[in-house]
Amino acid sequence: DEQVVGNLTHDGSAVTDEGNRERLLQEGLAELPAEKRAEVESKVRKLIQVADELEDEQAFDIRREKLVRWLDEVTGWELVAKPDEVSMTVGDRGSEIIQVVDKKTGGRLRDSHVDQIFFFGLVVYLTRREEFFGSIKLIVRLLGDSENPDREFWFSRAKVDFNLRNVRDVIRQIEAALEKNRFKPTLGDHCERCSVKEHCRAYARWKENGGDGDNVASFPPASRQRLKVPQLGGARRRTA
Repeated sequence: DEQVVGNLTHDGSAVTDEGNRERLLQEGLAELPAEKRAEVESKVRKLIQVADELEDEQAFDIRREKLVRWLDEVTGWELVAKPDEVSMTVGDRGSEIIQVVDKKTGGRLRDSHVDQIFFFGLVVYLTRREEFFGSIKLIVRLLGDSENPDREFWFSRAKVDFNLRNVRDVIRQIEAALEKNRFKPTLGDHCERCSVKEHCRAYARWKENGGDGDNVASFPPASRQRLKVPQLGGARRRTA
């Protein structure tokens, strides 16, 4: 249920048109057993309301739920981030700031949340470093924390090389695992909201087996699939 609540909250808060938002909510609720719909609907509506109230009124050029990509020519992999929101805002000194927001339906900040938002910041920075020289604010928005929902961090350009080395190390580990056929797909309900699930053969096999992860544990992963980088974000091997 928590995953469903999270999915519906993210989808609903990503659109501003009330008609589209209601349509997405009803479509999602229709897939649930009848006895769970009322409880899930109540939770989702409250969380979306919180998300709306926390919107930055000063933000402009807002892009919600958009993939951000950057090709790393060293590894040949494309780093892929999908923050809930990327926007521009004006800082205290009047300068423009890029603001990257990742929303979480829970109320507790986890290390993985921090790792992920910094990866998002890295990818956003790499795509704009030739044209943007201002600051980048990173926000993990905990919709379940009514007292202190926004946890703010600042992206550091001084750590770009260090962070890229870490990402490349993870990519090499993934490539080694793929070569040895040791990369076990992590499958579950979270796959349903993945933007690239139609390209994932493990997901297709999982659906064929009725959502039984055990039956796809030994499914040979394809090195040309889009893959999840542990604790960081997403990456995709670029091929000719």
